[in-house]
Order: sequence, then C-alpha cells, then structure tokens
Amino acid sequence: MDANNKTVTFSKEAFLEEPKKDTITLRNQLYNRFSTQIGLLLESKRPRRISTSKGRLDSRLAYRYPFTDTIFKAHQHIPTSDTTIVMLIDGSGSMSCNVANSDGLQVNRIQVCNAICSAFGKAVDSVLKNQLKFEVFLKSCGGIKANQLGTKGAFLNLTRVLTNTKRGVNNFDEILGMDASMPFTVNGNHQGSYTAEYGVLPALCSWMSKNITTKNTIVFNLTDGETYAVVGEESRSLYNVETKELRNKYLRGIPNFSMMIGRELGEKEQRDIYGDNVICSAGNLESMTNKMFSTLMTLLDSTLE
Repeated sequence: MDANNKTVTFSKEAFLEEPKKDTITLRNQLYNRFSTQIGLLLESKRPRRISTSKGRLDSRLAYRYPFTDTIFKAHQHIPTSDTTIVMLIDGSGSMSCNVANSDGLQVNRIQVCNAICSAFGKAVDSVLKNQLKFEVFLKSCGGIKANQLGTKGAFLNLTRVLTNTKRGVNNFDEILGMDASMPFTVNGNHQGSYTAEYGVLPALCSWMSKNITTKNTIVFNLTDGETYAVVGEESRSLYNVETKELRNKYLRGIPNFSMMIGRELGEKEQRDIYGDNVICSAGNLESMTNKMFSTLMTLLDSTLE
C-alpha cells in the first residue's frame, strides 16, 4: 500500500520476533502460578455429591435403609462463566525499558506483558478448558499519515494478537516475541510507536459490540502510564487528560483495571487517569505480579456462577 509515496506493509513479522529465553522462563513461571491459583479457585467451587432424603437413588447407600433415609444423591450447580476478559498491551517505545527482578531475568516491560497474557491464556486453555473467553490487543501509534489507505491523516492501531475464539491468533508462544513496534513496515523499515493508550477505545468498543457474545466483559490494561499519540489530518495530540476523558466515556459501566509496569507516573496521577482500579507501579516484578494475581483471581471468582 502506498501512503504519501511510501510503501506501507502490514504483517505480524513487523512486530513479532523470536521469543527470548528469559521471556519464556517468565511465562512458564506465571503459567504454573496461574494454573495453581485457578485450580484452587475451581476446587473451592466444585460441586460435592451429598446424601439427601430425596433425589436420585445411590445404590451404594441402599443397604442402610431403613436405618437412615439419606440414601439419595444430589449434585450442586457446576460453576460456569459468561465473561470475556479483554487485555490491552501498550506497544510504545518506553515499554522496551528493563524491569528489575530477583530471578536475574533480562525482561523489559512489554515482554512482561507478553508473558502475563500468554500464561493467563494458556492456563485458561488447560485448566478452564476455554470456559472463559479472552482477547489480547496491541495498542500502538506510529504517527504516519495515511491519506491513501482510507484514513485521514495519522491513525492509531489496535491489533488483535491473541484469542481463544479464533484460529490463527491463538499461539501462546508466538506472542512472547512481540516487541514495541508498529504492526507494519514503511519501505521495509520497522517503525517505533508512540503511546496510544485509551485513544483506541472507540475502535475497541465498536469491535466488542460486534464480536463479543458473552454477557460480561472485563478490560485489563497493561501499560507504563504515559499517553502521547498523534491522530487526524491536523495531527492532533492525545495526552493523559484525553485518556482520562476516554475512560470516563467508553468504560463507564464496564469493569476495568490497569496495571502500571514501570514508574512513569506518580501513584496519585495513575489513579486520576486510570481510576481507582489500578495496580500501581512497583519497584520490581515480584511485587507487580503479586498484586496482579490478587486482582485477577478476585475478578475471575466473580465471573464464575
């Protein structure tokens, strides 16, 4: 495609590379923990067979009659979920900064996001048998003007990178190699990204209204916090104030929370922009993931009926 006499090529190779060993290690650690936590949650909700005085006859207890009339068996309701969790990953250049951890892993912010989403999706697949639906999107903004691509001026990008509802976008390993680049090249060159943040919400909500079939939706935003994007023919800039306004407009009534990876903003400012349901920045990976597990498990618990 030609944009302002430049060849723009959209492909996953533009933002996906071979996963790093440390990212795979982190994903496996998180997957083991997710699997255990989800397994314990399910076990706490698993129906127990109980003996009652009416119901379906339990032949193994029939010999007790007439000593007791509790020779029937009954099962409690099996928990199900009618929820989709939508994960949004910040694909901006600042997400390439490394994250401190006690395991000596060399991982940056977006690799942490990749590992979290991959581990969660893999656990949902293996433990919940995909009973819970999830979608993962990359948010990015290259600032390129694309008047000949059917849009007016600079545009934001919302790229679906992982899901359990569509074939071809369900590779738990492939997403581990996602970097902070645009989903396209210009004249064969990879492009860095500004921070789109909630500038993508109009497109996301439009997509959700047409594609999500579950009764409930939860939005989980993973970011380092700052917003800077350029949109439109006049190159209008989007900042944190616009992200706050867009959250209030588009996420009103939709359960949502944000996880701050990296300390780009103070805690007060984080909550002002993203709301009270924010996992604030922590000094290391362990503290961040501890808060994340607590929040995700509480939300997951609330989705099982």
